[in-house]
Amino acid sequence: MPLRQPTGTTCQRQAAPARGCSRWAAPASGAVLLLLVMHLLSVVRSSSYPAWDADMAFMGGPASKTGGLRASAGGGAHHREILERLPSGVAATTAKPQPQPAASSNTKMLFVTFGNTAFFDFTHNWVLSVRRLGVAYVVGALDRAMSDKCLQHGFPFVDLWKHQPTDESRRFLAQRRRLRSAPEEAQPAGEGGGASSFFRANFTTFRNMGATKVQFALSLLEADNGFDTVVVSDSDVVWRRDPTEYLEQHPSADWFVSTDCLSHEVELAWQPEHNQPRCGHIPGNVWGRAYNTGVFAVRNRPAARRLLELWRDKLLAPEQTIAEGTNSIFGITDQLALNMLLEEGSEWKLDADPEDRRNTLMRNGTLRLHPLPVLLFPGGHMAFVQRLPSKYRVEPYVVHATFQRYSTDLSRYGKRGRFRQFGLWLLDGPEYHSPPGARYLTYQNDVRQYIEHLVATRHGGILPLLQRHIIAMSYQLAQFRDALAVARMLNRTLVLPTSWCWCDYDWTPHIVEKCKIRGSDLRLPFECPADFVFHIPAMDLDARVNSTYRLPGFLEDPRAPAELRRSRAEVRVVPGPGRRAAPEGPGVGMTDSAAVLVSDKAARVLRMGAMEQEVLAVASPLQSVAVVTLSHMRPGLVRGFDRPEDSLEFDQLYESLTPEMYWCCAAEDFDKAPFWYQLPQPFGDIHSNGYGPWEPPGMTRPDWCDSPSLTRAEREWTSYANHPCQFLVNATAAAISSALS
Repeated sequence: MPLRQPTGTTCQRQAAPARGCSRWAAPASGAVLLLLVMHLLSVVRSSSYPAWDADMAFMGGPASKTGGLRASAGGGAHHREILERLPSGVAATTAKPQPQPAASSNTKMLFVTFGNTAFFDFTHNWVLSVRRLGVAYVVGALDRAMSDKCLQHGFPFVDLWKHQPTDESRRFLAQRRRLRSAPEEAQPAGEGGGASSFFRANFTTFRNMGATKVQFALSLLEADNGFDTVVVSDSDVVWRRDPTEYLEQHPSADWFVSTDCLSHEVELAWQPEHNQPRCGHIPGNVWGRAYNTGVFAVRNRPAARRLLELWRDKLLAPEQTIAEGTNSIFGITDQLALNMLLEEGSEWKLDADPEDRRNTLMRNGTLRLHPLPVLLFPGGHMAFVQRLPSKYRVEPYVVHATFQRYSTDLSRYGKRGRFRQFGLWLLDGPEYHSPPGARYLTYQNDVRQYIEHLVATRHGGILPLLQRHIIAMSYQLAQFRDALAVARMLNRTLVLPTSWCWCDYDWTPHIVEKCKIRGSDLRLPFECPADFVFHIPAMDLDARVNSTYRLPGFLEDPRAPAELRRSRAEVRVVPGPGRRAAPEGPGVGMTDSAAVLVSDKAARVLRMGAMEQEVLAVASPLQSVAVVTLSHMRPGLVRGFDRPEDSLEFDQLYESLTPEMYWCCAAEDFDKAPFWYQLPQPFGDIHSNGYGPWEPPGMTRPDWCDSPSLTRAEREWTSYANHPCQFLVNATAAAISSALS
């Protein structure tokens, strides 16, 4: 169902209806179902088709049908030695050598990831990150084209897509086809070349990928050829440090796993009964555990291997495909399956390991699990929203791009954008950082000062938090429109500034209570990822702009040329309407407007409401400068292009770059969930109706606030002081909301 503009708001736009959002609903009761409430909201990760030989092992011996491991010569002698210790029965070939850093002294740990063609760029980025560590690694290729790419780039890999299911596996698949009517499984993976599409978009394929990941990790350990630890991570992970030293500090742990906990403060305190969601992995807590399978490490011990076996079997069994709650149905992904297994025997009790208080005893005390701390092994919220590593000046071991705000088909662009913004997208080379002849435009974002001034001068010191956010985002989108127009007038690449937000973003309606996800350490307002303000997928998919914009942090990236730090100039934006220059030439006197423009040009001043000719005149002396900054930037800087047809063309471009610009979610009903941001008046309208200064959007109370048809949950969400149903009619609620931080 498409998201639509909530009735009664003034933050409207003329674009097409937004794409629908999907999210999990929560079951009502029961120990395991309570677990599902906390875990189904977490980001899940997996890999490809189930693929094993008759003994249910990937690399069972000389007669194995598993296909070949291609050992890259690029890994040097150290990597070849490691690869030779993988399970027997594999064929080895060589690929083009690739330069490698010095090999790690640790030859007992193997790093593993999985990928298919649709996600090859992330797998490539993952490989570059682990190569920097000098550790041994292998890639599980999930389709034929992925194997070809790995061979071409010199990655050690395993042809997982070739594997044929056993009779037992085929029985499971046949049952699942009857239950799920899954036509994509009509032919075995070995005949079809694997799943080259974005497999996460298909639940059945996504789940099969998870079974493959688990079985491969188990087989690596069962082969008993020298690996005492297998470190498995998704391809949307970037490794920053070798975790060997950290793992060795916890020798009694059988398993290590990341979590979706959003509070370093809770982990630092490590107290029982803290009652914080997502952080229930601390001993003495009985709910709120949120283990994330995107990063885990398994030691070669019986208890650890047994959990892998149970995990694999749970993903294969057709009766485990669906978990039913009172009013909800959940598909059991690999992440949920592991969380359910870890709950067994620990539903109402979570004890600490007597040998290490940071380990927990799971499954009736048979497994020692070590939850990896979020400060050192952060997910997307901790790394990119809360910016925990920067706050504590800590270099994390790994960063996982979880907590994405985009739908599945667009999430790859959001993940890549965040990696780029934080200097973690290692694939960018000179063509991105220093293209020949490139010149840049950036601008100062003063939205914090604007909001403070607005609150003080127009609202008597009280402006509800959600309303501040709507105004601030509309302000930044209007800034962006004008800056993009100036960049195109000057033929410069636009570098986006730091973004600021007053509300976090989440699909769970409880976020409207305080504009923060429950259990988060986030402080408001906060320096938010660029994708909270700008629609990064739309910008990356539009050929007109995808190569002529850069994300925040680009100018400070060490890979940027030194010229960008040396060659800079500032153009100051000042109040006052812009003036068009009169024609100049023999016998033509200089008008007052022309004289002002000459003065502005000399002072590097650009007046609000400028037209294209004025922008070009003021910037003309700066053509050789690498980076031009618009200081004191405010919405309304640009009135339009000189030619009306150019203004209309730009309006169409801007509209295509700003789809679905809303804050979400204040409800589960899509008619009540989003609050839309206001986009600036199109240049075409300004040409027709005249120029006026930018004004902040207002809000009107939705007409459904007092509807008797509201559900009990909707009545709860609309009762929060920070909801427009309250703060627009209740002065006390407005004051409470305004004080939130």
